[in-house]
Amino acid sequence: MNSNMIGIINMREDQPLQAINDTRPLATMPIGGKYRLIDFTLSNMVNAGIENVGILLSSQSRSVLDHIRSGKEWGLAHKGDGLFYLPEERTDIENPVEGDIA
Repeated sequence: MNSNMIGIINMREDQPLQAINDTRPLATMPIGGKYRLIDFTLSNMVNAGIENVGILLSSQSRSVLDHIRSGKEWGLAHKGDGLFYLPEERTDIENPVEGDIA
C-alpha cells in the first residue's frame, strides 16, 4: 500500500441526468438495492492500495455524507489518514466558475 497517494472523487461536475436526479448527486443513485455508484469508485481505490481518499463535495452533499459516513466499510476510517470530505466553498456557490476545478 502506498500512503503517498491520495485519490480524489470529484462530485462537483455537471450532472448528465439532471432531469431524473435533481435532489442529490449522481454518485448516490441506488444500484442493486443498498449500493450506490460511489461504492464502486471507493472499492476500486481501496483495492488499488490507495489509503487516502478525498471527496470534493457539491452543494447537495447530504446524501453522500449519510451513505459514506466515516468510511469504515471500505477500511478508510483511520486517525489522520483515510477519508477526507472537501466541502465546496461559499464563494464557489455564489460565484461559480466555468469548467472543472482550477
